[in-house]
Amino acid sequence: MNAENATWALCQSEKVKAGLIWTSSAVEISLGLEGMARKGAQRIICGLIAMVAGEVHLARKLSRDDTWLKVDKSLNMARVMVDSGVAREAVFHLAKALSEVTNIGRRAAGELDSAGQ
Repeated sequence: MNAENATWALCQSEKVKAGLIWTSSAVEISLGLEGMARKGAQRIICGLIAMVAGEVHLARKLSRDDTWLKVDKSLNMARVMVDSGVAREAVFHLAKALSEVTNIGRRAAGELDSAGQ
Protein backbone atom coordinates (compact mmCIF):
# COMPACT_ATOMS: atom_id res chain seq x y z
CA MET A 1 0.00 0.00 0.00
CA ASN A 2 1.50 3.33 -1.00
CA ALA A 3 1.22 6.50 1.08
CA GLU A 4 -1.71 7.91 -0.89
CA ASN A 5 -3.73 4.70 -0.59
CA ALA A 6 -2.85 4.42 3.09
CA THR A 7 -4.02 8.00 3.67
CA TRP A 8 -7.37 7.25 2.02
CA ALA A 9 -7.72 4.01 3.96
CA LEU A 10 -7.02 5.74 7.26
CA CYS A 11 -9.41 8.63 6.58
CA GLN A 12 -12.19 6.36 5.44
CA SER A 13 -11.65 3.93 8.30
CA GLU A 14 -12.30 6.70 10.82
CA LYS A 15 -15.47 7.76 9.01
CA VAL A 16 -16.73 4.19 8.69
CA LYS A 17 -15.96 3.41 12.34
CA ALA A 18 -18.10 6.34 13.44
CA GLY A 19 -20.95 5.19 11.20
CA LEU A 20 -20.75 1.65 12.56
CA ILE A 21 -20.86 2.88 16.14
CA TRP A 22 -23.89 5.10 15.40
CA THR A 23 -25.63 2.24 13.63
CA SER A 24 -24.96 -0.18 16.48
CA SER A 25 -26.33 2.36 18.94
CA ALA A 26 -29.46 2.79 16.81
CA VAL A 27 -29.97 -0.99 16.79
CA GLU A 28 -29.67 -1.11 20.59
CA ILE A 29 -32.17 1.73 20.96
CA SER A 30 -34.60 0.06 18.55
CA LEU A 31 -34.70 -3.04 20.73
CA GLY A 32 -36.55 -1.02 23.38
CA LEU A 33 -39.26 0.04 20.95
CA GLU A 34 -42.44 -1.77 19.97
CA GLY A 35 -44.82 -1.92 17.06
CA MET A 36 -44.68 0.79 14.43
CA ALA A 37 -41.94 2.66 16.28
CA ARG A 38 -39.67 -0.38 16.01
CA LYS A 39 -40.50 -0.84 12.33
CA GLY A 40 -39.68 2.83 11.69
CA ALA A 41 -36.41 2.49 13.58
CA GLN A 42 -35.52 -0.57 11.52
CA ARG A 43 -36.06 1.39 8.31
CA ILE A 44 -33.75 4.11 9.60
CA ILE A 45 -31.16 1.51 10.58
CA CYS A 46 -31.26 0.04 7.07
CA GLY A 47 -30.67 3.54 5.74
CA LEU A 48 -27.69 3.99 8.06
CA ILE A 49 -26.25 0.65 6.97
CA ALA A 50 -26.66 1.70 3.33
CA MET A 51 -24.84 4.98 3.98
CA VAL A 52 -21.98 3.21 5.75
CA ALA A 53 -21.83 0.67 2.90
CA GLY A 54 -21.49 3.55 0.46
CA GLU A 55 -18.49 4.83 2.39
CA VAL A 56 -17.03 1.31 2.42
CA HIS A 57 -17.36 1.09 -1.37
CA LEU A 58 -15.68 4.49 -1.70
CA ALA A 59 -12.92 3.40 0.68
CA ARG A 60 -12.23 0.28 -1.37
CA LYS A 61 -12.09 2.31 -4.57
CA LEU A 62 -9.84 5.04 -3.15
CA SER A 63 -7.47 2.81 -1.19
CA ARG A 64 -7.43 -0.04 -3.68
CA ASP A 65 -7.64 -2.47 -0.75
CA ASP A 66 -9.87 -5.53 -1.15
CA THR A 67 -9.95 -6.03 2.62
CA TRP A 68 -12.92 -3.67 2.57
CA LEU A 69 -14.91 -6.53 0.98
CA LYS A 70 -14.96 -8.26 4.39
CA VAL A 71 -16.50 -5.14 5.89
CA ASP A 72 -19.09 -5.03 3.11
CA LYS A 73 -19.98 -8.68 3.74
CA SER A 74 -20.57 -8.00 7.43
CA LEU A 75 -22.72 -4.97 6.59
CA ASN A 76 -24.81 -7.08 4.21
CA MET A 77 -25.33 -9.65 6.94
CA ALA A 78 -26.34 -6.92 9.40
CA ARG A 79 -28.88 -5.61 6.89
CA VAL A 80 -30.30 -9.12 6.43
CA MET A 81 -30.68 -9.48 10.19
CA VAL A 82 -32.52 -6.16 10.47
CA ASP A 83 -34.74 -6.95 7.47
CA SER A 84 -35.51 -10.38 8.96
CA GLY A 85 -36.73 -8.86 12.20
CA VAL A 86 -33.80 -10.05 14.31
CA ALA A 87 -32.00 -6.73 14.67
CA ARG A 88 -30.31 -7.92 17.86
CA GLU A 89 -28.22 -10.28 15.70
CA ALA A 90 -27.13 -7.35 13.52
CA VAL A 91 -24.99 -6.04 16.39
CA PHE A 92 -22.66 -9.03 16.03
CA HIS A 93 -22.10 -8.32 12.34
CA LEU A 94 -21.65 -4.59 12.94
CA ALA A 95 -19.06 -5.37 15.62
CA LYS A 96 -17.28 -7.73 13.23
CA ALA A 97 -17.20 -4.95 10.63
CA LEU A 98 -15.90 -2.50 13.23
CA SER A 99 -13.08 -4.86 14.15
CA GLU A 100 -12.07 -5.26 10.51
CA VAL A 101 -12.19 -1.50 9.89
CA THR A 102 -10.05 -0.92 12.97
CA ASN A 103 -7.49 -3.36 11.57
CA ILE A 104 -7.52 -1.56 8.22
CA GLY A 105 -6.95 1.77 9.96
CA ARG A 106 -4.10 0.39 12.07
CA ARG A 107 -2.43 -1.11 9.04
CA ALA A 108 -2.77 2.15 7.11
CA ALA A 109 -1.40 4.16 10.02
CA GLY A 110 1.55 1.77 10.24
CA GLU A 111 2.23 2.23 6.54
CA LEU A 112 2.14 5.99 6.91
CA ASP A 113 4.40 5.85 9.95
CA SER A 114 6.91 3.71 8.05
CA ALA A 115 6.77 6.01 5.04
CA GLY A 116 7.51 9.03 7.22
CA GLN A 117 10.66 7.60 8.75
